[in-house]
Amino acid sequence: MIVMIKLNTSASFRSISKLIGIINITLNLKIKSPSHVSIIIWVKNRVLYFTKAKRKSG
Repeated sequence: MIVMIKLNTSASFRSISKLIGIINITLNLKIKSPSHVSIIIWVKNRVLYFTKAKRKSG
């Protein structure tokens, strides 16, 4: 979900982190929000994974 928010919107990494915090409060979840740095790493890893998979398949 987090990666899709970043790839489909122009939201910044920090705003996505804050948005997750708001969702946690709204839904009364007891999980910590990831930092913006964690989100950057996740997005980079996801993009690199699909880039490598695309090269292998085609």
